[in-house]
Amino acid sequence: MKKMRVLMLALLLVFTASLTMACGVPFERVWTVTFATAEGETLTTIEVKDGNTIDAELVPQAPAAEDTYAFDGWYAEETKLNDDYVVTGNVTFTAKYAKAVYVLTFKNGDDTVQTVRWPVDTAIEEGDLPAAPATTPEYEFKGWFNGDTQLRLGDVPTQDQTYQAKFEKVAYKVTLVYGDEEYTVYAPMSGDGEGKVVENTLPALTLPEGSVLLGWYNENGNHRRLLLLRASCKQRILSRRMVFGRSKIVLGSRCRRNCLRFHQKARLQLDLQQRKS
Repeated sequence: MKKMRVLMLALLLVFTASLTMACGVPFERVWTVTFATAEGETLTTIEVKDGNTIDAELVPQAPAAEDTYAFDGWYAEETKLNDDYVVTGNVTFTAKYAKAVYVLTFKNGDDTVQTVRWPVDTAIEEGDLPAAPATTPEYEFKGWFNGDTQLRLGDVPTQDQTYQAKFEKVAYKVTLVYGDEEYTVYAPMSGDGEGKVVENTLPALTLPEGSVLLGWYNENGNHRRLLLLRASCKQRILSRRMVFGRSKIVLGSRCRRNCLRFHQKARLQLDLQQRKS
């Protein structure tokens, strides 16, 4: 029975085709064109005659792109739909999206300094990077880094990325105490990592009449060297001598320690003439 139905259907098709040709009406094949989302969900279908192009008015509007992406077109596998595309069979076009911007995050420690939406295929130019974060004279800003890789002018970002501010230690912080007053100076570091106290950075003190300042002393001043900055200090003697066996800070002294405190021990040398009087 089934074979009989198939045979009758075939005869009907042959008869219809013959009748169409006999009447002078050509047979036109029609194909189904499907438009789908990137996830494969069908948006709409249209019918297009064989060998024809697709009317632009029949092409649906693509779904909104996700953040940082832009609609790139309708694709049948690797073939992009355009005005010259000729339909020769059933076909499905899928919405395709491409990365439009990269998100560059600049941080200083745990703090976010700036977040930038950077256009794809765009090089970094002068003035594009955030300003250097504020720091102290102990440190110098070296740039924005992702791991060991620095973001430089002319670089073209290729993905979302986070960059950290990187600093290099360039000086040691030294605290000077005179009575209730505290002064902070910085000892710039040389190539070997040692810091040198600069003469014009030492504070000018107002001393009691008839007294002179013998120098600045380490609060643990029992080391028998000229200016021993804790036990890790390297010494270079430029001038002056040991005073009362205490550790004394002299110009040109070198150190490897940070945040050291020196106390003026109130060793005031009275003028001998006044003392006699």
